[in-house]
Amino acid sequence: MREKLKPTRLIAYVAGLLLLALGIAASVRSNLGSSPVASVPYMFNLVTGLEMGLATIIWQSFLVLLQFIILRKEFKPWILLQLITGFLFGYCNTFAGWIFSLFPAPQSIVMRGVFTCIGFVVGGFGVWLYSSSQVLNMPSEGIVAVIAEKLNKPFHIIKIYHDVISVIIGASGCLIFIHSFGSVGIGTVVISIMLGTMVGIYSRACGDKLKAIFEKDKSLVKEK
Repeated sequence: MREKLKPTRLIAYVAGLLLLALGIAASVRSNLGSSPVASVPYMFNLVTGLEMGLATIIWQSFLVLLQFIILRKEFKPWILLQLITGFLFGYCNTFAGWIFSLFPAPQSIVMRGVFTCIGFVVGGFGVWLYSSSQVLNMPSEGIVAVIAEKLNKPFHIIKIYHDVISVIIGASGCLIFIHSFGSVGIGTVVISIMLGTMVGIYSRACGDKLKAIFEKDKSLVKEK
């Protein structure tokens, strides 16, 4: 049965995207490398000067187009709704970037490490909230689901490949155009490992409470 659309789910969804964006902004500010989901947009930012939010929107929109190319006649119109998430996530990245621009850029390795930690702690909570809401996939997850279905492979396996490819694209673009790894660094590795760990911690600590909140909420739409 399809999940009912509830106000608390929408709030958790938007809050999750914003917190994920804040985590990304913190990792970018650390200058130790961004999370895999942001490695390509951050590469665009470093190479072209394109604002991070706009770069995110362009990349997420491209992933929707890629789904269309792969699925062709099997492409469902509802997949276009992922564009809404892509645009919303882009604007969240713009806002998060502005928030962190108010703070001095960390200079010492200790403070840069602190910003990286903020990245996976806050970003992990955002991923947990966003995924728990079960409202709508981001294009970056939509493309993974499409490829997993086409290849008949588990989602989490394709997700690993997707993250690795994203990091390779980000690093390659930076190496070619600015002659450094740019968007990829030790922080990318740390966040890749810790993000999933934090999601698991939040799920065990708060999962039942969040589920209870969702169940008590009233639906915005009536199921037929």
